This record gives sequence, C-alpha cells and structure tokens, in this order.
Amino acid sequence: MSILAEGRGANPGNDWEQAYVLVATSPDKDPVDAIEEALRSAGWATSRGDSDPLVLAGDRPNDRPDYGVAVQRLDSFIDSSCLEYEEICEEFKKAATGEGWEVFVADFMPYA
Repeated sequence: MSILAEGRGANPGNDWEQAYVLVATSPDKDPVDAIEEALRSAGWATSRGDSDPLVLAGDRPNDRPDYGVAVQRLDSFIDSSCLEYEEICEEFKKAATGEGWEVFVADFMPYA
C-alpha cells in the first residue's frame, strides 16, 4: 500500500477539519485487506463497510474512540465530495494516474 496524496478540508456543517489520504494498493493482494492490515497495525479497530460506498471504517483508540476513519473508492469520493472539496479532488485525480493499482480515499476525522 502506498500513500499518493493528502488533503485537508472542513465541512461547513462541522466544527473540525478532516484529513483525506489517497492510498493505492497493489493488485497482488485484496485491496481492502491491505488497507485494513495497515490501519490495524497502527492501532485502529476496523470493520468492513456494510453499505456502498463505504468499504472500511474504524475507530481509535478501541475503548473510547477519539478519531474515526472511513474508507471508500476514489470514484465514490469524487462522485460525492468534489463540490465541497474541489481542490482535493483535482489533486487526487492527478495523483491517481498509474495502471494496475486500486485507489481509495481514507477520511480521518475527530469525534466531537
């Protein structure tokens, strides 16, 4: 798994800033497994997404979470978030060029 780009954005309805990370996974391994393994090795409790476009979600720390993460495919992020985060979308589209990699966006946010 590789980090291709990062961005930050604040949703007008929220009082916090979110961090967005564009990650690419190798075609040699299941992409969601690779992302989940990386998050768990960094101390995140994860669960598989049960509704489209979410593929994975997590909390940190396990007992009383202060932060959450939601992971979705880049195309789903572009479809749902480019009006609010146009600069991030453009940067991620440019960074995602390359063949053979599956590309996802991890959205890290504090719990208020």
